[in-house]
Amino acid sequence: MKDEIKQIALREGASKVGIASVESFAGAPNGHAPTDFIPDAKSVISFGVRLLDAAVERDRLFMNSQMVPEELRMPVQEYIYETVAYSMVNTRLDQIGLSIALFLEKQGYPSMCFPATYDTYYDSLMRKIPNFQAFFSHRHAAVRAGLGEFGLNNLVLTPEYGPRIRLNSVITSIQLEPEPIIGEKLCIRGCTLCLEACALCVNNPSTNILTPKENLNWNEIWLDPPSVTDKHACNSGRCAGGCMRVCPVGSKRTHRS
Repeated sequence: MKDEIKQIALREGASKVGIASVESFAGAPNGHAPTDFIPDAKSVISFGVRLLDAAVERDRLFMNSQMVPEELRMPVQEYIYETVAYSMVNTRLDQIGLSIALFLEKQGYPSMCFPATYDTYYDSLMRKIPNFQAFFSHRHAAVRAGLGEFGLNNLVLTPEYGPRIRLNSVITSIQLEPEPIIGEKLCIRGCTLCLEACALCVNNPSTNILTPKENLNWNEIWLDPPSVTDKHACNSGRCAGGCMRVCPVGSKRTHRS
């Protein structure tokens, strides 16, 4: 069954798939643990779709374009990114999650999938929830399912794609063998490129958008965020994903600016 579930995800367009046990979510906030969605939940299926490198590197598009005026270059770049690396990917994640959940329910296992976090209604709804508490943490699920580890920027770093991947999850009542957590350190010791690239930090150095937690141990595999994030600032729309672009983990480029 586990192999069949993974094949469904990969066939539907997932780049990575992993399984986490419900027990590994001990300590989740009330109302957001797997068993709060499926009372007899046993497993969480985590999957992600990688982002296209050219879309992530959108600031390199239409340089000296003969058709796109200089004053429109940035809006066009943002449109490309928000469409190709955001809404299209999230639509794919929706489809994968629903396909897996429907398959499992057909086999007699109650399951729950989640909507991707990008549409207008979701944003307006989440702004009313203190601290932008999500329905379910797909990042925590991905780390516990062996897909990667938390980076200093609080995004999940994967060996193949670094943080350039979007995630989703399915909670299910079937007992599946969980994957081992990732065993190699991905976040590079002493690297602070993500902090230095944060547009909000650069424009307002007095604002601590990302603050490493005290006594940070670089030898640990980070199952939980290693830094404190100002979620309101990150959700302001001015971030532009700079911390994601400059991360050297999984990067195909020798230099990112």
